[in-house]
Amino acid sequence: MKVFAIRHKEHQIFMPQYKSGKGYSYWLYDDIVDNQLPVPRLIESRAKAEKIIVEWAKGVFKWVEKVNWDADPKRKMHDVGRSKNDLEVVELELKEIV
Repeated sequence: MKVFAIRHKEHQIFMPQYKSGKGYSYWLYDDIVDNQLPVPRLIESRAKAEKIIVEWAKGVFKWVEKVNWDADPKRKMHDVGRSKNDLEVVELELKEIV
């Protein structure tokens, strides 16, 4: 079965699978967090992997404070100097060993 993973080109580190919590826009190739599993995130299609890279490159979401009690909180992207050229999609073959 073909699956895809995302790898940081310069450091050759795969985007990890998380247990839960923050989205993947928070991933930094040099930051190990408690929520991170020691396996790469497996993605079912190349198109989805490429979309993840585009969203990752936009930066990190930050919550903007409510202005009043009736207002919904808003999210705003913060550019942290990322480029979609920092990452690459890697095709993997997943096989069962019996």
